[in-house]
Amino acid sequence: MNARQKFDPKRDDENPEWTARDFARARPALEVLPAEVIAQFKTAKAESPKKQGLTKPSNKQRRR
Repeated sequence: MNARQKFDPKRDDENPEWTARDFARARPALEVLPAEVIAQFKTAKAESPKKQGLTKPSNKQRRR
């Protein structure tokens, strides 16, 4: 089974796949969202993958 499902227009009619025209018309969030919303994104603290322990195992760890 594929990890990524194919686009199903019957299921996703409210959220269709973006076209090249959609991407061309898209604007950055800083231009369209209120300052209050942008401020919430900036205060969210993200940790690096290394601190979260989400790095890929090295070859030595895989051999065990």
